[in-house]
Amino acid sequence: MKRIYQYSILAFIFIGLLSSCSETPEQEIAGIEAEIKELNQTIKESTQKSDSLSKVLENLKKGLPAEEESLLKITSYEIQQKDFDHYFTVQGNIETDKNAQVFPEAQGVVKSIFVKEGQKVTKGQKLMSLDMDVIYQNIKEVETSYELAKDSFERQERLW
Repeated sequence: MKRIYQYSILAFIFIGLLSSCSETPEQEIAGIEAEIKELNQTIKESTQKSDSLSKVLENLKKGLPAEEESLLKITSYEIQQKDFDHYFTVQGNIETDKNAQVFPEAQGVVKSIFVKEGQKVTKGQKLMSLDMDVIYQNIKEVETSYELAKDSFERQERLW
């Protein structure tokens, strides 16, 4: 702060000397304005230097390095052992390496389904039940046709 006052006093003395010289008023005004700008710049630089020196002095009084930039900011945490649970959600398509196509051994109408969509299944697990009435009727028709064919064959065999 003393320097600012010293520079201010010097400025007034310098202005007084300039005013005593015989110059035109325009030249005198321009010269004074240039001097004021120069003095303001000097004051600004001195203030900045004074502030930085004050910071260095404070750091030295605290027992720290002179430059604030060389200070390291350190934090510490108490380490505790615990499970690492981290979940995230993604969307996408899944392709299997083994495709399974399910076909019934016999045709029929589906009566009930024992599994739900997305459920894991294993080999040999019962997935659904079929209405076998149609199949049983077909079996009876085939048996009747077989009996008829057998009788026909036996009759022809006796003829021969």
